[in-house]
Amino acid sequence: MRGSRALALAWLCLLRLPCAPPAWAAPGATRALRSEAGARDRRSGPARLRIPERFDPRRERFWQRPAPAAPLVVGSAALDTIQTPTGTRYRLLGGSAIYASAAAATASVSRPLLVAPVGTDFPDGHVEKLRTLGVDTRGLDRQPGPTFSWTGRYGANLKDRETVQTQLGVLESFRPRLPPGFRPKFVFLANMSPEQQSEALAQLPRGGAGAHVLVDTMNMWIRSHRPALERVLHRADLLLVNDEEARLLGGTDDLAAAARNVLALGPQMVIVKQGGQGATLHTRVGQKMRSFQVPAFPVRKVVDTTGAGDSYAGALTAYLAHTDRFDVDNVRRGMIFASAVASSTVEDFSLDGLERLTREDLMKRFDQVAAEADRTQVSSARGVGPRRPRRPAARHPRPAAAAPQPQTAARPAQSQSLAPAR
Repeated sequence: MRGSRALALAWLCLLRLPCAPPAWAAPGATRALRSEAGARDRRSGPARLRIPERFDPRRERFWQRPAPAAPLVVGSAALDTIQTPTGTRYRLLGGSAIYASAAAATASVSRPLLVAPVGTDFPDGHVEKLRTLGVDTRGLDRQPGPTFSWTGRYGANLKDRETVQTQLGVLESFRPRLPPGFRPKFVFLANMSPEQQSEALAQLPRGGAGAHVLVDTMNMWIRSHRPALERVLHRADLLLVNDEEARLLGGTDDLAAAARNVLALGPQMVIVKQGGQGATLHTRVGQKMRSFQVPAFPVRKVVDTTGAGDSYAGALTAYLAHTDRFDVDNVRRGMIFASAVASSTVEDFSLDGLERLTREDLMKRFDQVAAEADRTQVSSARGVGPRRPRRPAARHPRPAAAAPQPQTAARPAQSQSLAPAR
């Protein structure tokens, strides 16, 4: 290569043309140009998320994968009464684990094992519907007493929700019991008390050490059972919360700072759900936090938003179990899948929307969300505190003579607020 370059320069000189070597001819120039191109790519934003065929629901190879280990879903089963501007429905099949397991079984992507308590008033028809969807109901625990029931009233925009009545029934004394010998690789602990979540974890082989654990929670547990919840988060791989719950758990109105504080409690990743605005994944990379946004599928007509978050989490768990991989890129792909599945939940009451979702429709929705995610992708890096401290570590002020640092905004104590601080 060096001889060819020298020969070319000799001919240029003989022809009395400029003899200064061009940029491409200089030693190491190719490497420098590649570095410059890489820098331009990094400045322009994060690379597009690759979706290999075996991870892409739009490809046959995805559906031809060998049957993976069934995911486990533990939570509540309920009989819901829903009041919306379009009407009222009584004693609908509902509950966090019901929605999550039904979404996980959508289009036969997995056969989740459902563990939840039901009372003597729980209709056999509801059990049969779950089996028809592809849910393994061996873990339904029928106990004497009434099934957990919830009555909710929605406002005209279907975003404002009021709890009219709650009757815990058999859920209050529920103690999760897993079928003997069941060894899931992916577990979703749906919304229930942290003590019940811990009890479910304790029954997993090696206390869940060999499984990837996804956890959901709510404001009531954050306020009144925080020590027990933090013990669960210490063992969790991924936490799913909405923006209000993230701010409450993180102790600040700054959503990015709240996510950083939640990561410091233990989970590797946090997904903050924001309804029609989609969801944002926050994850730790060393001492930094990186964030990726995935949009929601645009639903033309929203009928009932009950169970949308549970459906999202169940579909995400099923995708991870089906692809048998837990890393940042695969969670991002799973969020696209979850957005496509959960969009069908809000199009009707109870599980009716999920029942109608075909594989072809799911593929189209996935394609639309994936395309929008490419256009609106967001990535940022922020400092993350030590893993699982009780409180954020105090930072000492810099000496007056210290030179200003150009990346100060990325440091935990001086991160740029996305919302007014409390």
